[in-house]
Formats: sequence, C-alpha cells, structure tokens
Amino acid sequence: MNIQKQIDDAILKRSGRGCFDHSFTEQTILPKGSQYEYLNHPADVQIHSWGDSMQETLCNAVMAMFGYMTSISLVKINEEESLEFGQCMDDITGHDLYSLIYSFLDEWLFNFHSTGFIAKETTILDLDLKKCTIQSCAKGECFDVEIHPQFSEIKAITYSSMKMKEINGRWHLWVIVDI
Repeated sequence: MNIQKQIDDAILKRSGRGCFDHSFTEQTILPKGSQYEYLNHPADVQIHSWGDSMQETLCNAVMAMFGYMTSISLVKINEEESLEFGQCMDDITGHDLYSLIYSFLDEWLFNFHSTGFIAKETTILDLDLKKCTIQSCAKGECFDVEIHPQFSEIKAITYSSMKMKEINGRWHLWVIVDI
C-alpha cells in the first residue's frame, strides 16, 4: 500500500468522511432547530446566529463555532467533564459590546484549544452591558477523535464585519472566524 493511500485511509477513518473541502456541503446540514448558519467568505467563514434575546444569540454563536469544528449532534453531555471544563466562565469582559462578544467567543475557543471541551449547551448566567461583562457556563464533553469527526479548525475570532443587530424583535449576530 502506498503512503498516500495510508494517509487518505487514516483521515477517512479519523473523521468518518473525507477531507473537508470548504464547500460547505457537509457542514450546512445543521442540527434540527439550529439558530445559526455559515455564510461564505473569501478566506474565512462568517457565522450568523440569531435568537429571541442577545443571550440566546450569543449562545447560538458558540454552538455554530463548535458545529463548524465537529458534528454537534454527536457531542454528548458528560457531567464530570462539564463541571471541570465548562463551568463558570465569569471573568469575560470587554470595553464595548463588540469587544465583549469577541472576548466571549474567544474564551470558549481558548477553552476548547486548551482542554478539548466542546460545548453542546451554553448558558449565559449574567450579561451586564453597562459593565461589559458576561458570566457563562456550558455542558458537553471533551473532543475524542474516535467519536467526533474533525471538520475545519477555527483558529481565531475576528472583529472584521462583526455586527449585532435587533431585527423585528429578534437579535442577529454576524462574526467572521479565522479558519
């Protein structure tokens, strides 16, 4: 067996599918009831999330971020790992709304990169827009390459084209993430 065939077979086995080609074909199949989508961008990906409140919209953005990296439907809630890695992120601050959104998403992304924890359910315990602080927690489990397909890695959150807007009583967030 040649080396390229071995590499291709290993990737297919690890991810449960072939390499992700950034065409959005597989990742646009979102879990039922999802309140987010992925919008094409020349070099990165734009996440659009929405909800009945700003808190719900921000939580949906976290789900979209993790959903871009793996299949959220395969993530289970592990109470022990949730308590260890998903509890009480209470030091999230910003100096305005957009820096707060950036910090919130960046904190969850950093948590993933440092612990492997994938949030399946995110809750905002407190959102104080005057003080620009968020307290948040989540339930989920740690990434396991044998269980979770590996899609594209999100390397960073960006401020580029970030927008939070209320439209007809619903909140919408657009944020570009670096892949």
